[in-house]
Amino acid sequence: MVDKPINSILVCGHGLAGQMTLTALSHNLPDNIQIIYLNLKDTQSFDQLYGSSLRPTAYNFHLKLGVTEPNLLQAGKTCFSYGTGYKNWGGKSWIQSFHLPFPIWDKTPFHHYLMQRNERLEPYLISALAAKTGVFAHPPRDAKSPLSNAEYGYHICPDDMTNLLAHKGVPSNVAIINGTLKHITHGKGNKITSIALESGQIISADLYIDCSGPEAKLLSAVGSTTQSLQSHSAFMNNIPIDKLGPPMSIVEAYSFGWQSNTPLNGSVNRLTVFNSGSESDAHMSHGYDPDIHLSFSTGRRQRAWAENCVGIGQAATVQTPLTAVPLMLLHRDIDRLLELIPITDDMDIERREYNQRFDDDCENMCLFQDALFASDGLPTGSFWDEIRNKPKNPKLTRKLTQFESRGYLVSYDFEGFNQEDWTILHFGMGRRSKRYDLKIDQVDQVNTLKRLTSLRTACETIVKKMPPHDNYISNYLNYLEKRNGS
Repeated sequence: MVDKPINSILVCGHGLAGQMTLTALSHNLPDNIQIIYLNLKDTQSFDQLYGSSLRPTAYNFHLKLGVTEPNLLQAGKTCFSYGTGYKNWGGKSWIQSFHLPFPIWDKTPFHHYLMQRNERLEPYLISALAAKTGVFAHPPRDAKSPLSNAEYGYHICPDDMTNLLAHKGVPSNVAIINGTLKHITHGKGNKITSIALESGQIISADLYIDCSGPEAKLLSAVGSTTQSLQSHSAFMNNIPIDKLGPPMSIVEAYSFGWQSNTPLNGSVNRLTVFNSGSESDAHMSHGYDPDIHLSFSTGRRQRAWAENCVGIGQAATVQTPLTAVPLMLLHRDIDRLLELIPITDDMDIERREYNQRFDDDCENMCLFQDALFASDGLPTGSFWDEIRNKPKNPKLTRKLTQFESRGYLVSYDFEGFNQEDWTILHFGMGRRSKRYDLKIDQVDQVNTLKRLTSLRTACETIVKKMPPHDNYISNYLNYLEKRNGS
């Protein structure tokens, strides 16, 4: 039997995942492949569970969608981010900032010098100092400036991103259909052969992309089950503000769960996550009648690609937005899909490779999020007890024990968080190594002190000269408006 070429792809869903996937496919596939976007009217939006924080790596991903930084900032509430401040988290408070690789002095990683002297890391992180002070500036090209090491991401409103992509225009090889799903027809091997809508319209394609959120309407129909971990609820409000806040979100631990406040241009996104038995306490802390009230279960599908159907975003895995993990996994899903789009209807090789990478991405990215719960000082209560009773991942155990033993940073393939992220996390949560690299005891200690003092002073001096985040955004938007109008 001759394999049939892939000529048509159906993207089924609603919201951020669907619009991102549609845009990515239309930008990267040849015109002879027909793309159908089925915008499901009967799909509840869980886009708020992607969170509002984007890491610096999102910049290059957006370029693949034809979205630049000016596009982001001019399209809605987007502003800059130096990271996330964790408050009262296991009795600790710190800023999980973005940073380029730390210096290596005398062939020894920078954090060993701090462990030798029992010093904190944060005074040497210009991004953390700037976030705490509420200032921002783009990094200069001068590599000698400490500010050049301060990476930045963005705070976004998922709806703004969806609308931005939706208004980019419809390529000639894309057909958009609005409808309500009625029935899915299967063929040999449980493959999807067609989809019937309530209107009576029948839609067929060679490959089906499920972006319908946690319900995963297509992926569920081909037998991919969910491996659920925890059940949660969430309140969400966008609270209007007169002045833009600092370039960082704040996440605070409570007995009922946790709450994040993310500054946006014109509002603060407040997300309160809890379990069903703590709703009254969560509502009191939230402070508002929620605009959105969601109930969801975290976990992932047994197979992200089953038969001729691929789940993207929450159709494949649902994670809480305690970090940027949900959006990072969505971006990885789309990148992985673009790499492995099959040429023919014989998809076995692509499917196996996709599912292997998906499993690796989910496991290794979630290590960082799980590490935030690896603390003895977190609150008591049903929310936290459920997390404490969750089986420990041996990979995470190895990461923690190796760092606490000798300051070594274990890395795995497909991790979305780098060694700087892990170093900042360890120091922020109060983890210290039992021993540092002893060869630095042989280094001139006077010179070491001088280098540390110089770096710390340079960071403090530059931060004092940086403009407030609110002023910087206003001036930047005015500049973009004048440039576009000229």
